[in-house]
Amino acid sequence: MKKNFYFKMLMVAVILCIPLLKSWSQNIEIATVADLQGIGIDADKPLSGSYVLMNDIDLSDVTNWVPIGMNTGHTFNVAGNQLTNFQGTFDGQGHAIKNLTYTFNGTYVGTFGTDELTGGIFGRIAGTVKNLELRNLTITGNCAGALAAALAPSNIENVSVIGCTISGGSEIGGVSGRTNNNGQAIKNCFIDQTTKIIGGTKVGGYIGSIGQAIALVMTNCYMAATMECTGDGTVYGIIGDFAVPANPGNMSYTSVFVMAQAAAGTTLEPFTPDNEKIGIEGSTYFACSDYFPSVAAENAKTLSELRQKATYVDAGWDFDTIWQIKDGQFPIFQWQEYTGIINVVKAGLLYNVSTLNNRIDVMVFEPLFLSVYDITGKALFSAHINTSASIPASSGIYILKLKSTGKETVQKIIVK
Repeated sequence: MKKNFYFKMLMVAVILCIPLLKSWSQNIEIATVADLQGIGIDADKPLSGSYVLMNDIDLSDVTNWVPIGMNTGHTFNVAGNQLTNFQGTFDGQGHAIKNLTYTFNGTYVGTFGTDELTGGIFGRIAGTVKNLELRNLTITGNCAGALAAALAPSNIENVSVIGCTISGGSEIGGVSGRTNNNGQAIKNCFIDQTTKIIGGTKVGGYIGSIGQAIALVMTNCYMAATMECTGDGTVYGIIGDFAVPANPGNMSYTSVFVMAQAAAGTTLEPFTPDNEKIGIEGSTYFACSDYFPSVAAENAKTLSELRQKATYVDAGWDFDTIWQIKDGQFPIFQWQEYTGIINVVKAGLLYNVSTLNNRIDVMVFEPLFLSVYDITGKALFSAHINTSASIPASSGIYILKLKSTGKETVQKIIVK
């Protein structure tokens, strides 16, 4: 009798501990939208868990998105006046989270009173996110980034932001709206040339605002988005604002490249406000001299150099196991394809074409006349553009013609 009793009690204990054991000892697979939305909500998906993404996750049909960790009415769960963080590991395994349209302008009440947080895929990260592609996300609000609202002490590695539009009022960043507390490491990450980062104030290529004392380490990263200020301020290629004085000795940048561009009417500086905050002895950071001619020669690379493998090899980037590059392109990860992103250099014209999300986005680096035709020769678009144009397009083959004084380029593209 006793044996049966103890056996039953043991089985009950094992069953009750399964969720805890999962978070400690094995990876939790994420294969569906429901799986992703269940992190931090479902009993077997704790915020401290170790997660692996099994395939691409398409969020195009999601209309009620809540960033991971912001699970109670679009607010952080407040326990002891502390924000709820994602404290685990999320390994994308080279897969993408894509096609999300998410707008939120709400508030939450926490330690520091009422705050506005929109977020991205996550709310606030105090763990590790790696090997993940964020593609075609449209995030709108305050304190917004493709990855998160905020980074607490965290590790972000091998993450790309492709074809995304991050926009709003304040604290807008390509990766995160802000940082909190010491200890962020961002390694082997990039924000591509089809991404747009738009805000009124505190707008940065990677991070909108440094919110508290910071120890930030960035290694082998580049930023190539188009940035825009809708207010009266300036936007910056890496960090948009320092809400508290930064200690340069706690910040490190190794092989960080900025080749971002400004939309019409926007002032874009390559690095951070008051550039001595990035000017640390031993750091290596570079801006595109074609876009930032005032940058010192030792901190400058031409656009042509930034499209050459040798530039990154000389900086110590790993093209054996992590990166790849094609002539005339920027680096991408080895698990990715250049599908949907075309960089063309012909007849002296430089432009980017993206065919994501059933549209043709064209970004030009000098004013020119653009015409778009379908395969039958029917004109779909014809106009003079200074910076960019977006043309709705269903699946099919299209012809682009771009003209400026004495130069003409014809390009065939495919929209899938």
